[in-house]
Amino acid sequence: MAQKTATLLPEVQKSYGDLKNFIGGKWVPSTAAEWLDDTDPATGERIARVPLSPREDIDAAVQAGDRIEIYRAIVADPKTTPRRRLAEDEDD
Repeated sequence: MAQKTATLLPEVQKSYGDLKNFIGGKWVPSTAAEWLDDTDPATGERIARVPLSPREDIDAAVQAGDRIEIYRAIVADPKTTPRRRLAEDEDD
């Protein structure tokens, strides 16, 4: 009986190997010195390495998240929307 092989989407294929951290909307290589093997439970084969991200990587992710929250607060304020600013400029 022929063995079936799965065809993975390119997005999924990219994630195999050494995984990256998602920071600030981008996949960023970790500066980790230690890694955890992620194995296929059916075969025991390693399918990826997960970084045990150090404090610097985590700090970068938290800072990126803080920037997003600040941006959301600005965008959520109706006084800062471009349409509102344009209307105010026309009133002057």
